[in-house]
Amino acid sequence: MKIESSKVEGLFSSSFTRVNAVPLPSDTLPGVGIIGCGYNPFLAYADASAVLHPILDWSKSQFHEITMNGQQYQLPDVLQAVWLSNQSYASVTGKSLQSYLTELANSIKVSGNYGFFSASATNEFSDSSLRKSENEFSRCQQSFDLWSISIPADIARLQNYVSDDFIKLINAINPESKDSLATVFNVYGSHVLMSGVMGGKAHVSASANKLTLTQKFEMSTIVQAKYEQLTSQLSVEDKLKYSEAFDSFSESGSYTYDILGGSPSLGALVFKANSQGSSDDNLKSWIQSISSMPVLTKFIDQTSLMPVWLLCEDKTKADALKKYYDNTWSKSQMAVASLRANYIDELTFVLGDNSDIPAPVGYTKVPIDLNSDAGGKYVYLCYHEAQFTPVNGKQPIVDIQVLYGSQMPAPGYIKIDVDLNSGAGGEFVYLSYKKGEPTSSDVINKITAVYGKNEYVPTPYGYKQISGDLNAGAGGDFVYLCTYQGGTE
Repeated sequence: MKIESSKVEGLFSSSFTRVNAVPLPSDTLPGVGIIGCGYNPFLAYADASAVLHPILDWSKSQFHEITMNGQQYQLPDVLQAVWLSNQSYASVTGKSLQSYLTELANSIKVSGNYGFFSASATNEFSDSSLRKSENEFSRCQQSFDLWSISIPADIARLQNYVSDDFIKLINAINPESKDSLATVFNVYGSHVLMSGVMGGKAHVSASANKLTLTQKFEMSTIVQAKYEQLTSQLSVEDKLKYSEAFDSFSESGSYTYDILGGSPSLGALVFKANSQGSSDDNLKSWIQSISSMPVLTKFIDQTSLMPVWLLCEDKTKADALKKYYDNTWSKSQMAVASLRANYIDELTFVLGDNSDIPAPVGYTKVPIDLNSDAGGKYVYLCYHEAQFTPVNGKQPIVDIQVLYGSQMPAPGYIKIDVDLNSGAGGEFVYLSYKKGEPTSSDVINKITAVYGKNEYVPTPYGYKQISGDLNAGAGGDFVYLCTYQGGTE
């Protein structure tokens, strides 16, 4: 089948590209063009960027006239449209990236939704913030809904509207060939967009270090207040209420914002004031423009996405498509979009006569002398940080133990043969570590050292102190290593 790309103007945004767009009457209700299209749910949540080729061809349908907000539109007879004219907030929050993505996927209760919308995180958060295990994530969206469009889930009736291109591709596939089955998903995605809400949407996506962020308010509360501050919707009272939280957030977090639907030029002004008026005026002006260029703002419910194989009349091929999706395609999509926190995979030490000793290339030096106040060599711990990869990833360190004298490492542990009391007298002190799997909850993401004049040295918030004074028997300060084990999820 020949695939030709064409630009569709006026339905969603000036940059929205669709393929083999179905010809529709010029006065068709905006949004009809994407309903019935294929959808890749592993990409963005309720967004035109995840909409693929039309599976249902509305040019095969009769149209009838409807009125929305005083304006007449054409609507295919098989579709239903409901005027909404409301606005709402929706928030998604997770203490880790994976818990955030799980909550986002759970926002639409579709069978087999694990991993849905995984790629959306890369569009809304910086790569560095996504790979920090100490970060939590939150997203606040304000939707301005005009109308909903939906298809009744009558499979027998929908067979009358299946596009000729989809039928040709299904007829051509070999249910025994994985490459053949993959073609269907690569062209159309795995689901059919059965319903959606059209309007405009604005959102703020934020990440913050949960170890340093002031915990007076929940992250979702802070992010919604931040969104309202940026769009001049926050009351004077709430500005005072959240001022301390905003200060803490500015030190511990970062955010991005975006706006979709309506006039692009007016939308660009929503998150900033200009010389012609406050951003509150800008927001109102943009809202008034939404009806001229609405976008998909959200799904309606669990019926919004339907597996493509349900429209396959050949049961053998339908079963083969479902099996391939469950066992292969969905897993490959999750692997492509998979992002997990960085972790520590190697440790070493550097020794010298002064504190300026550099770390080996690719390593980070913990800037605390492990011989603190004990004389002898300057000794610094250095660690190497690895990025998670789903295939051939490096093993992370999951536990660290301190050894004294001739003590042997525990089974499965690797000893670093460097005396941490080098030149200071006292006991021989060594470090040993154990490696594990990247998906383990014991993965060590951060490591630091603390010291003090007695054995009770406070541990940084969220960290775990490793038992064993690294200055044992040498005098000087008590020195301990501390690890943060946030896993890679």
